Amino acid sequence: MRIALRTSGGRGEYEIAGTHGNVGLGDVLGSIIYLQLFPGKLIETNNIVRRVQGKTRIRLLTPRKDKHIYLILADILLMPKPKREIGITPIGKLQLTENNYSVTSIQFDIVSNRGGKLVIQPSDLILANSDYDLARIDILERMRILLDVWASAGARSDIVSQLIAKHRDSVLRGDMTGLQQVTKEIRTHFDIEDPLREILRTFSLLDQYTYWLGVHRNDVEESIIEENPMPIAEASKLRIRQWRLQAIRGPEGRRFSQNVKEAYGNRCLLTGYFLPKSNVCLSSGVDSAHILPWADHGINDVTNGICLSKLCHWAFDNGIIKIAHSSATDRYTASMPDSVLNAESEGVIDLSPFKNLIGSIPISRLPANKQHWPSPAYLDAYNQSQGEY
Repeated sequence: MRIALRTSGGRGEYEIAGTHGNVGLGDVLGSIIYLQLFPGKLIETNNIVRRVQGKTRIRLLTPRKDKHIYLILADILLMPKPKREIGITPIGKLQLTENNYSVTSIQFDIVSNRGGKLVIQPSDLILANSDYDLARIDILERMRILLDVWASAGARSDIVSQLIAKHRDSVLRGDMTGLQQVTKEIRTHFDIEDPLREILRTFSLLDQYTYWLGVHRNDVEESIIEENPMPIAEASKLRIRQWRLQAIRGPEGRRFSQNVKEAYGNRCLLTGYFLPKSNVCLSSGVDSAHILPWADHGINDVTNGICLSKLCHWAFDNGIIKIAHSSATDRYTASMPDSVLNAESEGVIDLSPFKNLIGSIPISRLPANKQHWPSPAYLDAYNQSQGEY
């Protein structure tokens, strides 16, 4: 489903369109909209779904006090202030700066709908200008970056950090009045620019996000979907998985990556190659690979990690190479499943880069601290989930 901006009638009207599972427009009439932007936290918007002239419109419970849902989301995500009147935004390439774009669609899944309370999980904001140049904000991606900003502000005492702390507290309390006030202060501080980008620049974090900040331009039209046949319960599981996948790239995920690489000395367990980040290579040639997928198990302990070259990481994740532990010898071995070897004999894949990796893994490649060795239980559980090996 989505909340769509219909441009007829002056400033335009926001209405709900589409279906989710077995929930249609008639089922949400009279409901107040709550936002769930991350697990376990609901934000009441005081936006209510009404039938107006045969259309399912969004209205405010207290028009002079409450804010439309598109403005609430822009405040939470620390975006520049959008314009409701798309016709007076500039032409040309859409710029994520104040008053230079409109939110034309809010894509969402329904979390629950009962007792006059419609809980939604927004997934994307579709942006456009009067030239109908389009862009998409991936809300989960932007929220994950925002969590990093909140965490960084806690270790600082400058004015911007104080404002960010107020922003965080307002969001977590669901204080929409406080949120509106502090977001206005933050926007004023950075003039018309994208506040989140400028905050990352202030905190020296901008290079970690390569300027993307959740903004996408190549798949906008494909992401506009009104009918979602997925049952609400299944969509809920998918949202949790997506959130966890984003969290991998957050502060905890970066700590896991750093700790695993340090434990292995930036050396691939399978090849023994030493591939650190250096003045020769601006990025590391090894990855910190999870044994049990973080998205399913949420384990960021070093014992759930293995340091692997990027090619070996790919082979491990795709079941081309299996790593197992023998309790009798307390040694680790690498092997290939018969199904993979059969695929090579049929010409499906060339395994020559990996065949000399098969066999016992030298202890010298394992972490010096035995407490950091790969967990035999995690390896066993992962191998069983992959089937024959």
